[in-house]
Amino acid sequence: MTNNKITAYIRKSYTDKVVVHIRVRIDNKYVVESLGIELKSDKDFDENKEEIKQHVSAADDLNMIIRKKKAMANEIFIKYRLAGKILDIKTFKTEFKNPTSAIDFNAFVFKTINEHKPDIAYNTFRTLNSFYNVIVKYKPYCTFSDVTQDYVSGFARYLKTSRGCAESRIARMLKFLKTYTDMAIRKDFITKDNNPFLGYKIKSKKKTPVFLEEEEVKRLLEIYRTDKLTHSQKRVLRWFLFACFAGGIRISDLRALTFDNIVSKTYLVFMPQKTKSTNPVTVRFRLSKVALSLIKDEGRVQGKLFNMFTDQVINRTLKDIFKFADIKRQKISFHTSRHTFAVIYLLNMKSAMAFPTLSKILGHSTVKQTLDTYVGITQLMLDEGISNFDKFY
Repeated sequence: MTNNKITAYIRKSYTDKVVVHIRVRIDNKYVVESLGIELKSDKDFDENKEEIKQHVSAADDLNMIIRKKKAMANEIFIKYRLAGKILDIKTFKTEFKNPTSAIDFNAFVFKTINEHKPDIAYNTFRTLNSFYNVIVKYKPYCTFSDVTQDYVSGFARYLKTSRGCAESRIARMLKFLKTYTDMAIRKDFITKDNNPFLGYKIKSKKKTPVFLEEEEVKRLLEIYRTDKLTHSQKRVLRWFLFACFAGGIRISDLRALTFDNIVSKTYLVFMPQKTKSTNPVTVRFRLSKVALSLIKDEGRVQGKLFNMFTDQVINRTLKDIFKFADIKRQKISFHTSRHTFAVIYLLNMKSAMAFPTLSKILGHSTVKQTLDTYVGITQLMLDEGISNFDKFY
């Protein structure tokens, strides 16, 4: 059985400077590491409490460093114990000077994001990188033992007060955090009993999907067939309309589509970029005549179906197009096409199979996800269904 002990203490250097060190005992052998904290006198350090006395300037910050380093040493012990590996002094020194993803939660998140990079959409990768940057700013060095319920609630406060995030963004960031803490639990870096999200409910408001009505889609199609738009605007509108008529395909998937994704000349078959690593499903549906004509208008015969601009340029151009078409929405983006397809599909399908089939077309993991997203439309369909009984009055 290993005999490990972690102690903070002071000792004088050869230049008589009083420096705080951490001493670790591993099977009755000692390793000593300097923490780089210099004191004016040995009277500035409390040996019993193993901390710097309060009269010293920035004592709280310096003591936090000491606690962090001791916690980090303890994390190394835990890591090797859980893995059933032998920890010797040489290995400890390497781990202590170069924290790995098995000790540092932030490093673990960074490593995991980059490992999944080949399997996720570019925009998803960018979003996750943004999340990583936020947690690093919140807590620059964070061991797995630091990820507690206080860490989670503190992170939510940090997002609201320090970064001024809206409730929806806070909820999204917390969901990302939960995803990576769940991964850490599965790898035994965090015990199930210490799950920081136990009893914690992520508050989030239901978003109302922004979509276009059928008449508005017809209006955009009429404008597309005229010469009233610039060449760039017409291209952007073509891609938007294609998504409206082709399963509400996400912009990341539309970018990835090639002519190889068209089977038997009329069927579109692809695997959604966003979920191919977590929920790999194949989406297959027949392309409408309008969608096929929009592909033809692009003028390409091989490779990518569409040669698209950046997301930012597309969304900015869409706002100009909608303004020209006198279509007013509080928030417009390419994703509006996805909700537009879904709503028009549901309102025209009017069948018990509407949601299950739409769920497959959209590439959702469950029908519940589709129901939750379009709950307002569900209510509208229910109301219309009940209205059918009015004819008996």
